Amino acid sequence: MNETAPLTDNPCWGGPDLQHHNLEHLLKVLSDSNTSQSEYKSYIKRIHKKLVVFHDENYLVINKPADLRMDGDYPATVHKLLLYLFPPSSLKACESDDTLKSLNDGIGSGSKLTTVASFENHTTLLHKIAPLSKHSCLKDDPFRIVHQLDYATSGVLLFAKNKKAAGTACKSFQERQTDKQYAAVVINPDGDSNEAPFSSDFLQSLPELPPSCLSQWSDGSLETRYRKKRRRETDDRVAKKNTFDGFMPVHSVFAKWRGTLLRLKKEKEGDPDELQNKSRKKKPNEDFPPLPKVPMTADEIDEVLSYGQSWKAIKSSKQQHSRCWVTVVEDMAKEYNASLSKFYAGLEESEVNGSNDTAASEVKKVDNASLPPMFRVQDEVDDLGSFYICAAIGEIDGRFEVSVDPSAAKAATAAATSSLGLDTKQLPEMRPSLTKCTVLWRGFMQFDVGCDASIPVTKVLLTPWTGRRHQLRVHLAHVAGCPILGDVAYGGNVKVTCKSKSANETVASNTDARVACPRMCLHAKQLTIPLIEGKMQTFEAPDPFILEKKHEQEERTLKVL
Repeated sequence: MNETAPLTDNPCWGGPDLQHHNLEHLLKVLSDSNTSQSEYKSYIKRIHKKLVVFHDENYLVINKPADLRMDGDYPATVHKLLLYLFPPSSLKACESDDTLKSLNDGIGSGSKLTTVASFENHTTLLHKIAPLSKHSCLKDDPFRIVHQLDYATSGVLLFAKNKKAAGTACKSFQERQTDKQYAAVVINPDGDSNEAPFSSDFLQSLPELPPSCLSQWSDGSLETRYRKKRRRETDDRVAKKNTFDGFMPVHSVFAKWRGTLLRLKKEKEGDPDELQNKSRKKKPNEDFPPLPKVPMTADEIDEVLSYGQSWKAIKSSKQQHSRCWVTVVEDMAKEYNASLSKFYAGLEESEVNGSNDTAASEVKKVDNASLPPMFRVQDEVDDLGSFYICAAIGEIDGRFEVSVDPSAAKAATAAATSSLGLDTKQLPEMRPSLTKCTVLWRGFMQFDVGCDASIPVTKVLLTPWTGRRHQLRVHLAHVAGCPILGDVAYGGNVKVTCKSKSANETVASNTDARVACPRMCLHAKQLTIPLIEGKMQTFEAPDPFILEKKHEQEERTLKVL
């Protein structure tokens, strides 16, 4: 109902006009009908049946529609959809309104949330919800986000209804106690290919490794090491704020200065040990910038040397002597560190110029347990085969797309990194990532482009062993080389050769792959997670990618609901 919101999305369930992007239009699509006074109760029930997977007093699980954002200033979001179906007290038209009778008795069990049950309240509620962009907009908003799905991804989405339930679910995700499965449809980037992706020959060409190769992933030790390393580096960055590698704190500068004074004094006194030291080989650090010179008398030098090696002593005695040595050393430390910073910057530049591959080698330091980018595991029996994709992923500040380790990317897709305006020296922090891909079906998908046409596709089941942003999408597109059908961000402008029959002849034509399907074919099919009291629960959303055949003698084709 927010007619002033900018038209920034073009959802698959909407249309070219702004009014087809709002919550009211989404509700019509979900219910397969318009609202009416006489059938309003069945209208709400149809929406519940399509959306609600599970709910009780602690959790709500929905089947998220594709092309729907979690929240924000958009005409329709998951947040607004939930507020409509389960309006809190602050959104009710009247607390004593008898028509606000809950429909949950016939839809779910145990929920204390009130479902809108009045056609008269329908328009009023939509107007109240329209400006709400965040969960914090209402104090009595009952839903707490514990995980998220991408805008274009559909499927299982879990919400908590209280603080305890949210804490339990978040802990399960954080400690990697969950199991997630996604259904996806992939296509060949080569539009002229008549072969479905991930053929038997492709699978046989992959290296086969023993099951033990996954031990560091299955027991969580690899992820634990990565998180410890990341936490340690974060702590170091906080501790070393406004510093640099090689920075010297004040007490270190004082010790260095005192050593210099001691050496100069011995030289003046003709110390034989000092004369012998002059002939020794210079240490590398003697090429560093010299300490700033401080004009001092002999008595002042003796005074500094009398402090021994203790910086604490000079700080505590600053008021007892003729000169404030703390201020002197602090100023000296600032000046010396400024010189060191310039020195190291020049050294780093010369090293980079001498070896352009240094930064690229740093990427490979990410511990992926020495696994190849794609491989199979021995003794894993699947009807059509399965394989693993192992490639580190990094998020780029200010960019929607994520970057994949260039050493793991296919040659045909390695240009994706350069297309983001990055070189190996600019790669973000790379996180180890692993995905299992199981082939479920190979065949053709039919669609209408003026006549019946089809493209070769493969339906796969994806099991992420790690939970990185866009992991499944970038692994399939940039490592396996077969993007998800409808993935605008990573699929590129793929042209496919469509085979259509006209006058009993097969005609080939090039068509944008996105014409074949208006949505991205990635669906969160199943979530298994321990919730309150450690009870393991599995939630499953209906698969929208189904196989059908119009005639008994025809082969099955893929249909997207």
